[in-house]
Formats: sequence, structure tokens, C-alpha cells
Amino acid sequence: MQYAIWFETVDLYRRIGPMLAALPGLFRFDTIKIGTPEHTAYTGGDWDGFPMPNESRTIFVFERDISATYAGGALGLEGGSRAAVRALPQDSDDAVFLRLWHELLHTLDLDADGMKQRVLQWLPLPLLPTFALYCLALQADTPHWHRQYYQWVTEQAVREDV
Repeated sequence: MQYAIWFETVDLYRRIGPMLAALPGLFRFDTIKIGTPEHTAYTGGDWDGFPMPNESRTIFVFERDISATYAGGALGLEGGSRAAVRALPQDSDDAVFLRLWHELLHTLDLDADGMKQRVLQWLPLPLLPTFALYCLALQADTPHWHRQYYQWVTEQAVREDV
């Protein structure tokens, strides 16, 4: 799918923009802009202040400090395939990249949250004991495992021609 992507600042574009080429080809960006797209800032609760773009197929990468609990959010196909991702200075580039990939999966209604529940589907059997140890140590939510899971979800989507 093709998206327009907005970076709130030039510095944010310089930091995150080069990572776009590392995303799988399922996600393409036909428009890259600096600034703030038209958006709705949610109010109240866990999403307070979260800036969701109004335009379909629009992604917004921002760094403003908001009170929302979440650092990323997306609306799927029925919601216009749009998302926003917060990229704070203290976030590692890898964390921001994976957060962006995660939300892009959600824009296509793909299961970006099923890493642990679907482990028998995506993880090669010889790695299952290692993953189980990471889960027991509460260390499964690492870039290493997320990258492998997101790659599998993306490959499944391509096979199913999403």
C-alpha cells in the first residue's frame, strides 16, 4: 500500500526518514512531507493528546510530548489505513523503526500484536525453547523477536495478496 508520511520536524525526518527504505516493499511512501498533517487530537484517557491524521493512508511521525500512554496508534482499512508514531529523543532508532512497522501492519488490519499468541506459527521449532526462556524472564518484547514476527506477518500478507 502507498502512504503519505509526515515528519513533524526536519530533524525527525533526518533521523527516521532514511529508515523507510528498510521497511518491506508492502509499505511504500509516495509522499514525504515535513510539518503536521490535518489531524484529530484525541482527548481523555490513554489516548489523550494523540494526533491521528485525518487523511486516509497518512502516517504522522511526531516528537511532541503528549499525555497519551501509547507511543503509536493506527486505524485499519475501515478507518482509512492511517497511523501516528511518537519518536522521542530517548527512543532508540530501532525502537522507532519497529514501532512504525507495527503501526503500518495495523493499517492493513494485520495482527501486529500476536507475537506470543501465534508463536507456533511464525517461530521455527528449534528456537521455541529459547523464546520460552525469554518469555519466562519477561524479555520476549525485544527488537530481535519483534523484527522476526513482523517479517513473518508481512510475508504472510504478501502471500495472501493483502
